[in-house]
Amino acid sequence: MMYDVKFDRRLICSIYLDGGALKEIRQALDRQERNSSGYVEDRVRDCAGNMFGFSTMRTFLAKCLYDLIVLSNPHEYSHEDIVAGENQLEAFAREKFLAFVEAYYEQLKIQVVDPSGVLLNNPWVVDGSVIGDNLKACGGVLNNSQRDLVKRIKKAMEPPDNVMSIFRRSSGPGLSVVVWCACGEFLGEVELDCRGKVDLLLTTKRAVVMGAEIKTSASAIPDAKKQLIRRFKIIAKCLEVTHGIERNSCIFIGRVFFRNSDDRSTVAESEDGSGNELGTLSFYYHRV
Repeated sequence: MMYDVKFDRRLICSIYLDGGALKEIRQALDRQERNSSGYVEDRVRDCAGNMFGFSTMRTFLAKCLYDLIVLSNPHEYSHEDIVAGENQLEAFAREKFLAFVEAYYEQLKIQVVDPSGVLLNNPWVVDGSVIGDNLKACGGVLNNSQRDLVKRIKKAMEPPDNVMSIFRRSSGPGLSVVVWCACGEFLGEVELDCRGKVDLLLTTKRAVVMGAEIKTSASAIPDAKKQLIRRFKIIAKCLEVTHGIERNSCIFIGRVFFRNSDDRSTVAESEDGSGNELGTLSFYYHRV
């Protein structure tokens, strides 16, 4: 059987003439992959893991008090000790809850556009109690993240749950209260590039805390430093509440791992990070 097959001359030409072009395309795709933030971050994380251990360099997301205890203690900390620390953080969060609600309300009065005065006319704390109806009345002038934190506050006003305290749940206000006490920010969770490492010296009431951030470029180092300072303040507050270790008795070491293809940029190997109310604080930069 015979087939009459016709070929497009332009297709034939492209097959025979574009061998070099195909190689260039492949090289361009390889460069794009190497330069993509996800690929670069994974490569930098692998290098950092080889230097300081892969458990130290794993990502970490703190959403509840249990997570804060895990973050602020050695990796081999026992489950029983974690629960004991969680108990202490819960008692602390309950004690500070009213002040937290008042502080959040005062901040929103400055930040929120409230032409009708609904926020101003409905204070959240009256005579030492949180007023649920006033929280509800203000919902219309808040954005999504603000409403989410209000939901957490409302959860704490519901009848007690026999299974687990709402201050321990990820949907409750426990973590937010501790973070506010630590660094003055109102957050629902704390996301970290790397878990880091904590060494406790309980006999002398001291601790050594190493935190790390993974960045794809040296230009992101200022953001990494801010993130590390926030993390260190949170860990310091947890250590103070659970172990009686003062912030000024801790040594904080921030490490920033980055990859930068621009050889003209130079970054100091280390830097004294004093002036952040964290006792001994140093930053180290690793181009990998």
